[in-house]
Amino acid sequence: PAASVPRRELPGQLVHSLVPIVVGYVFAHYLSYLLEQGQLLLAQLSDPLSVGADLFGTRDLQVSYWLSRRPTLLASLKVLAIVLGHILGAVAAHDRVLRLVPSRHRFSGQLAMIVVMVAYTATGLWLLFSA
Repeated sequence: PAASVPRRELPGQLVHSLVPIVVGYVFAHYLSYLLEQGQLLLAQLSDPLSVGADLFGTRDLQVSYWLSRRPTLLASLKVLAIVLGHILGAVAAHDRVLRLVPSRHRFSGQLAMIVVMVAYTATGLWLLFSA
């Protein structure tokens, strides 16, 4: 049987389910930046003081913009990250509600979180596709 948690404490008990959503958005937002700037960082690590050194043999590495040149693939990966983050968040919230809320209040106990997650998903995808 589920433990009865006061409604006032429910948001604090469900906040962990927002973490996958945040990770999905960070991944979607920074994917190409991290890949391209990460390559540049590898090249610059060989010569941190800009004196012509080649400490790790990576000074002459060239940044590959392979993913940025494939906007359809990039957009698909971003959408996948956002949707996957929301699915994992919804599963985490639902799992916690099953343990914390009595069966007669499970729908109303999840209603606010469902509305927030649907709004986040719709807004995130709208922002992605309107850019």
